Order: sequence, then structure tokens, then C-alpha cells
Amino acid sequence: MLIDVLIPVAEKGGVENVIKIMLQELESAKMYFRVIQLVWEGTFWLPENVDFHPLLEGRKGHTLQEFADIYADFLKNNDKPDIILAVGWPYMCCVGRAVAEYYEMETKIVSWLHNPLERYEVRGYGGIEELKQADYHLAISQAIYDHLSMFIHEKYIFRVKNPVKIGKRHFLPVSYGKKLCHKLLSVGRIESQKNLELLVRCMADLPQWSLDIVGDGSQVDYLKALAEKIDVAGHIRWHGWKEDPWHCVETADAFIMSSIYEGFPLVAIEAMSHGLPVISTSVDGIAEIVKEDVTGYLYDINNDDTLISLLGKIDERGYVVNNCYECIRLAESYDSRLVMEEMRKVFMGLNESRDMPI
Repeated sequence: MLIDVLIPVAEKGGVENVIKIMLQELESAKMYFRVIQLVWEGTFWLPENVDFHPLLEGRKGHTLQEFADIYADFLKNNDKPDIILAVGWPYMCCVGRAVAEYYEMETKIVSWLHNPLERYEVRGYGGIEELKQADYHLAISQAIYDHLSMFIHEKYIFRVKNPVKIGKRHFLPVSYGKKLCHKLLSVGRIESQKNLELLVRCMADLPQWSLDIVGDGSQVDYLKALAEKIDVAGHIRWHGWKEDPWHCVETADAFIMSSIYEGFPLVAIEAMSHGLPVISTSVDGIAEIVKEDVTGYLYDINNDDTLISLLGKIDERGYVVNNCYECIRLAESYDSRLVMEEMRKVFMGLNESRDMPI
């Protein structure tokens, strides 16, 4: 079975990590993958052995028709796929559909959103009508599944979790009531969506807490300047981007997120797999894994006061959650081996049936 992973753009982030896990876990499952990246900006994010085809360079000035034409041109001299996995933008479903119809292929188009649908609509990357160009849909969170099922029959939607590579833990977590170190850990892209400005601001009202930030992005310089301006620079350590960001786990009390929106925050599961409870804004997907006082806490989006109040209560109690092994147990249900077996079944079922899913 030949599967084209059709992705508009890629850098270094959660979606890219999920794709790499899929390629690694399913490479011996009678499936052959090609990664077709429509717009490439020079970032090498895949292992060298992956069949990778960047088709255009530079983000600006491209049209949907150009995307369809360049992909059709690629297929002119290459094998036609059995499945087109349309990653991210709903417009990728339109590209796949246009090319499939042009060549009169029986190829199945499968959408794979990694953010809430409305976020793509707001940014002009397509909405529900474009998504309906796909035959089937993978939903990485229950929130995405529920939203899609308002417009698309449930038999065409598969709830497949985001996979996490559960590796060796950096330490043996304390089972009960770990004593506070007053240290928070943030890992991920430092962009406006992640809203790390909120965390930096809150440090001014939380003098006993410190924050480790692992990652890189366009807002680093702005946030460092803000930290200096409000006199909290001494409470924040900037580690930059790291292949393995979990070296800070042993001294951290919790993993913290301040995102304005997410599809399903893979990095939160990775944190839990190391025994870290998660403190997060109540974005889509996160409510599935954050159970109050068990695996972490939720606070209001873009609301400094609710986070400051929450950390104050944790400070008074002296620990974040009672038993961090609950975090590990939940994370193990997202283990890449289990999740990719579910995805393998979906792909095999779609390839074997012309009309219906498994």
C-alpha cells in the first residue's frame, strides 16, 4: 500500500514529530510512505531514509490551483498512491481530490487535522466544505471528533489518538506528594499561539516560582525584553531548542501551558510520561488528559489571575498532585505502539474496502 503524506508546510513541532513516529512505527506494516511537502523553506525535519519530496519553495504567492498542479505534475512520473493523508489545512483535501479526479484514481483521501477546525478557517486555510472533499477523517481528540460529527457521518470519522514515543524516564518519580521545588517547565514553539507572554507576566506576582523554557521561535527576543522590563528575568531560564527537552524534569514540579488554542498538545502527554502533572489553559484536547488534582489543573485562557491564584493554592498545600504515577498511567495509553496499531488497522481497512471503512 502506498500512502502519500500531503503536508503544506513543516518546521520542527508536534505535527512533524507525530509524522515521524508514524513513519517509524508503520514502516514494516506493508505500507510505503512518501512525504509530499508542498512548500519547503529549507528545514530538514525528516530522517534521511524517508522518501521526501518538497515541491515548491517559499510561502508567499502560491495558490490552491498551483498546489494541485504541482502535485499532479509529480504524480505524472511517479506511482499513484492508494491513500492521500491530507495533513493539517482542510485545503489539502481539495488538492488531493482535484488530483485524484484528474487522474481518475480510486485513491482515498483521509484528512488529519491537528488543530480545531475553526483555527484553520480563521487563518484562511479552509473550513468544513473543503474538509468534506476527503472520504474519511482522523480525529486526534474527542473535541475534534465531536465537531466533525456535526457535519460528517460518524462512520467516516476515526478517533485515533496522537502517539507519544514513551522513552526512558530521566528519574524515578516520587510516588506521593512530591515536595515543591517551585519550578515550572514549558516546552515547545515560542510563538503567539503558545501565549508565553502570560507566563512571563505572572512571574512578577509569583516571586517564589521560577520557569524553565525549552524551545525556540519568533517571540523569544520580545519575551526576554519583557522579562527584563518587569524585572523577572532572574526567575526565567531560556534553554533554546533541544532534541531531548526533558533534562529539566527531575527538579520541575509541573509542566505548564498557556496556549490560546491547541488541537491536541502532544507535549503534555510527553510530560506526563515522565511523571509531570500538567497545568494548562482549558484548550481543546487538554481536558481529556488533565483531571483536576489527579493529573494536573486547568485555568482560564489568557487570564493571569486564575493562574496566579491556582499556583498560590498549590504553594499553600505544598505539592501539585498527590500521586504522579497517575500521570504516567494515563500517558501510557498514548504509547506510539498502541496508537499506531489503531492507525494501521484504519489504513488497512480503507485499502481493502472500496465503499466502507473497517
